[in-house]
Amino acid sequence: MSLLSRSFVKSRVITSRLSSLLLLFQRTPLIQMIFPEARILGGAGVGEITTWAIATVIGLGAYDRVAGATTITQILPNAGSTTVPATNGSALSFIFQVTGAPSTAKSWSVTGTLPNGLVHANATNSSTNSISGVPTQTGSFPITVRAWEKSNQSGGSSSKSFNIKVVAGASTPPIIDASPASVTINSGSTTTLTVAASGRPAPTFQWYAGASSATNSPVSGATSASFKTPALTAATSYWVRATNAAGTADSQTAIITLLIPPAITNQPSSLTVKKGGKVTLRVSATGSSLKYQWYQGKAGITTTPVIGAKSPAFTTPAIKAPTSYWVRITNAVGRVNSKAAFITLLRPGAIRPTAPALVNSDPFTAWRQSRFTIAQLADPTVSDPDADPDGDGITNREEYIHGLLPLASDLPPAPGIMLTGARISLGFTARAAIGPGYAGLTRHYAIEVADTPEVISWKDLSGYSDILGEGQTVTCSTLASGPSRFYRLRVWLKP
Repeated sequence: MSLLSRSFVKSRVITSRLSSLLLLFQRTPLIQMIFPEARILGGAGVGEITTWAIATVIGLGAYDRVAGATTITQILPNAGSTTVPATNGSALSFIFQVTGAPSTAKSWSVTGTLPNGLVHANATNSSTNSISGVPTQTGSFPITVRAWEKSNQSGGSSSKSFNIKVVAGASTPPIIDASPASVTINSGSTTTLTVAASGRPAPTFQWYAGASSATNSPVSGATSASFKTPALTAATSYWVRATNAAGTADSQTAIITLLIPPAITNQPSSLTVKKGGKVTLRVSATGSSLKYQWYQGKAGITTTPVIGAKSPAFTTPAIKAPTSYWVRITNAVGRVNSKAAFITLLRPGAIRPTAPALVNSDPFTAWRQSRFTIAQLADPTVSDPDADPDGDGITNREEYIHGLLPLASDLPPAPGIMLTGARISLGFTARAAIGPGYAGLTRHYAIEVADTPEVISWKDLSGYSDILGEGQTVTCSTLASGPSRFYRLRVWLKP
């Protein structure tokens, strides 16, 4: 359970230094076009211009076997011609029709070699048929189209020769459709980063180590859309440049964070307590995604685990006899045992030492005592949890949770938002909980997402539900297209 109530990051706006609790940004929907009573014959990517031609096909009468009475005519894209113009890399819809005095053809056939990327629809019981797709090679491709009176290409027929001429398309510069994602891995492990990019002609790739657009550290041999890193023992970052004849495009930086083995920075202290009293033991440690388990007895002996004691701080049951406790700290890449903290009983008539009282003090009280003078502590309008002495719209309790100064007008670090190509990125610095009042506590962050801003609709964003603040930069990104969505940042302290 959280030590204190959770608090949400508040975003900056022009009219007020502190607006709502929500950090909102809207995805930009793609424009959708609807053509009533028409069949869309092709498609185009975002940014391309497509001219739609819609042909009305008139039904014809009975199939006439008289020589010359039945012919095949091009409807699209070059009506009446035997030449079919096409562009490499662009959608083509070649529609042809039986004309003269036929009924619908029962079957169709196409002989000759179609350019790569084109497919014959081979319609049945239809007076029209088509060849469509996106050609991927240039040149002239003569073909013969034949309409058959009966199914399975039988009975009377009529044919027509056409020449599909595919010319080279115009070059377009690369676009980064999806940058490589930041990841967390175990120290000594590898990971594979991937980029998605488009452009004409198809771009080539070069990966670099470091921040985006810094080209002084190219990765040798990393020239494809995917790149497998070497085994990493330190946090690093990579980005990739896409290049073709029309230009270049740089991806965002993918930050690779390593899981650090646990290490104890402050051991639990031995204490003296009155018989029947309780004490709180604390341990401080560094590392990634730490888990705790306290045990009773000598250090390293795991036969007596303390049920439910899985935090940096542990309050003992009533102490009736001298005993000892220790804690094991683990994560995915290692574990470490603390020293044993010995708890002895205060002798009757002895003066209780002050150190245990300090250990048992409330963390928020310790923070207040470090931030306010004696006179200020006596003034509830200055030092009470819900007071706001610096007038920045944040209470003392919230200042404590975020790690801010109660007597200086400052704000939680606002998450930065960036729109790059087709993606929106959100980033913030996850502050560590250090200094007076934070002993044994850790600061946690979560990114929440909702389709509407009502409180009941918020859910944790997958992969960002519990981020331990260690001073690191945290980023996430999403496609800019699609319906509106809302995001906010949640912060809390936890023992």
